[in-house]
Amino acid sequence: MSPPDDIRDLLDDPSGDEVAELEHVDELLRSVDAPPPVPAGLWPAVNRAARRERPKPRRLRPYRVVVLTAALVAVGFAIGYLVTGTDGSSDLDVFDHITLTAVPGAPANAVMEIDVLPIDDAGNWRLLAQVTGLPPLAANERYELWLTQNGETVASCGLFTVDEAGAGRNVWFNAPYLFRDFDDWTVVRVGPGGKQGAPLLTGAVTAPV
Repeated sequence: MSPPDDIRDLLDDPSGDEVAELEHVDELLRSVDAPPPVPAGLWPAVNRAARRERPKPRRLRPYRVVVLTAALVAVGFAIGYLVTGTDGSSDLDVFDHITLTAVPGAPANAVMEIDVLPIDDAGNWRLLAQVTGLPPLAANERYELWLTQNGETVASCGLFTVDEAGAGRNVWFNAPYLFRDFDDWTVVRVGPGGKQGAPLLTGAVTAPV
C-alpha cells in the first residue's frame, strides 16, 4: 500500500496543531531512505534464529504428571482433615471445651460438645461442635446456639441443622464476644419468622475471658 499524498486523508476531522504535527512527522519519515533488502542467502539463517528464539511449550513427563497429581490430592486431603478431623478436633488447638446437656423436657440423650479454639486477631472465637440426640427439624426450622445473660438469649453464635437421626457433625460457629459477659450457653429451636422455642440444651460459660 502506498502512503497517502496528503496526511489529511488519514484524519476524520483535520484541524490546526494536530495536522501541523503530523505533517512534520510525515516529512521526517519520507526523508529517510528505505532499509536495504535482506540478501536472499541470509533468509534461511534468519528463519533458524527466529525458531531458536521462540520459546517452546514445556511438557511434563508422564511420571512427573503422576507425582504432581498425587501431591495435589495429598494437599487436598490434609486441608480437609484439618477442617473436619477424625473426631472434629484431634488436630486443633483447643482453648476450652464445653458440654451442653439436655434440659428437663428435652430428649435425655441430647448433647452438644463444643471445642473453643483460641481467639483470632479480629477478636473472634471459632467454635467446633458435635451434636447428637436432638429432634429432627421440619423444613422451615433451625437450631440456634446462644449465649445468655440472666436467663435471656442475648448473643447468637449461629444457626445449624441436624440429620434425620438428630446429629450434626463438625458444626462451625463464631463468637465475637467476651465470654465473661455471659452466664450460659443454650440451644433453642427456631421456627418460621425466627420464633424461638424453649431451650433444649444448656451449659455454663467456663472461659474466664
